[in-house]
Amino acid sequence: MSAISFDGVERGPSFGSALFLTGFGLRLLCAGGLVYLGTLAPLALPVLAAALATDLFAFFWQLVRFNAASVAYFNNTGRFWQITAGYLLFLVMAIAMLTQWWLLYDSSELAQARKAEAANMALHGGPKVERFKMTLSKDRKSLEFTGVVSQGTLDDLVPIFNRVPELETLVLNSAGGNLYAAREMAQEVMARGLNTHVERECGASCTLVFAAGRERTMNAGAELGFHRYGLDFLQLLAHVKIEEELPKDRQYFLGRGINSDFIERAFDLEREALWAPGRRALFNAGVLTQP
Repeated sequence: MSAISFDGVERGPSFGSALFLTGFGLRLLCAGGLVYLGTLAPLALPVLAAALATDLFAFFWQLVRFNAASVAYFNNTGRFWQITAGYLLFLVMAIAMLTQWWLLYDSSELAQARKAEAANMALHGGPKVERFKMTLSKDRKSLEFTGVVSQGTLDDLVPIFNRVPELETLVLNSAGGNLYAAREMAQEVMARGLNTHVERECGASCTLVFAAGRERTMNAGAELGFHRYGLDFLQLLAHVKIEEELPKDRQYFLGRGINSDFIERAFDLEREALWAPGRRALFNAGVLTQP
């Protein structure tokens, strides 16, 4: 009977295995996975949630396994200091895990969007400051956008687009703003086949929206300006990697029929001052569709 009882005790995880192999070893593996995900930042919210849920499940599984092994180990040996040390190790691993979670969240799309919004609010004097405004013409043929291209711009634009099917032209008066918001606006403009027109100025990431127009025009005396790439959005979107984003926008401009030599100059990373080409140069480069 004693042999049978001994065999029953020994079934299940050993103390050493639960502490070092499926405990510390598996936690190192999970930590490595989270470090790798951090290199893919900014993470989309579903990816972040799935990663954290998986890591949490793994940690609880490790803890339950260690607890079962600890009970068996104490019953067999009567020693408790090794068990205490094991739980302390799990505490340290839990702290490290929570730290990784925070760092991963901090580099996620959600956190970066909130930081950008907070920075934008601070830059413009708080949440009560109107970042942009939109004015529909009396004939409902054109919509004027004035202000900063920022997160949430598209949420305000799309309902207007949907309510005004006769809309033909998006009039732009903006010095730029959020890179991702500008790309979203550009895609919407292209999808709806709208024309774009600059009344006074369109600079930096606003030019992405302008280039999306089917017909692209500007008033006499208006200015289409190109800063050094990233100048208008890097302060608000510090996580953006220029070497990854610049080729995307370069290819986008090429796809809109703009001359490659013009694009190379527009994306010159060494330029310090604003470059505002003349109307003839813009037309010859394919930026304007009418001289």
